[in-house]
Amino acid sequence: MTTRIIVRGDDAGLCESVDRAIEESIRHGPVRNVSVMVPAPAFDDAVTRFGRMSVVDVGVHLTLTSEWVTPRWRPVLPPHEVPSLVDDEGYLLPDPHDLFARGISVDEAVAEARAQVAVARQAGLEPSYLDEHMGVGWLPTLRDALEELCWASDLIPAERYPYLPGAGEPFATRISGAPSGVHVLVTHPGHDEPELRRVHLRDGRPGEVARRRDDERRELVAAPLARELARPGVEVVRFSTLLA
Repeated sequence: MTTRIIVRGDDAGLCESVDRAIEESIRHGPVRNVSVMVPAPAFDDAVTRFGRMSVVDVGVHLTLTSEWVTPRWRPVLPPHEVPSLVDDEGYLLPDPHDLFARGISVDEAVAEARAQVAVARQAGLEPSYLDEHMGVGWLPTLRDALEELCWASDLIPAERYPYLPGAGEPFATRISGAPSGVHVLVTHPGHDEPELRRVHLRDGRPGEVARRRDDERRELVAAPLARELARPGVEVVRFSTLLA
């Protein structure tokens, strides 16, 4: 049986260093699905780079958290319309655990998701799927509501497909051990340069994220991964082809 791999480039729109790395991973590597963060600061750059790429599926990377010390972002909707999602300054909370501890409003989360899809379309993107930044759909009632939103909005609910086993292992190793069926390989390519070095968590150090994402960028365009993806019985696919 065939092993079908959905190679996804996450966090498009975080910054231009990330957007360029995802673009390189499309042109010289196997990324065929790009997940765009609508509230993030480089959203317009992501629209310009990926909006007219015929070789990729673009998805809305539903963003209900703002985890970095810098940059930070607010929801698409006015903060007063989604009070369960934001802090006192109107920024999205840093972690899904914070949302659930506070008591996230499913109605507010779905309204923000709907608004992010609308903004993406108004900007010229044609998203084919919706997935979840930071796994915000942990709450079963929210996951069900988001899936209903997807079908109502003509979007594929991407979280129905399992992630490739072996998180933390090299991409090529994970592909080599993948069973038959459909699996999502989530990647976060970036460039180790000043813009991305400023992105870090409260308990992290500047530069750590940039180094890790630069490693993923280089791994995505390296020969070992290309060899594994070219093996008989392995197929790189887009989300939209699964429904064809």
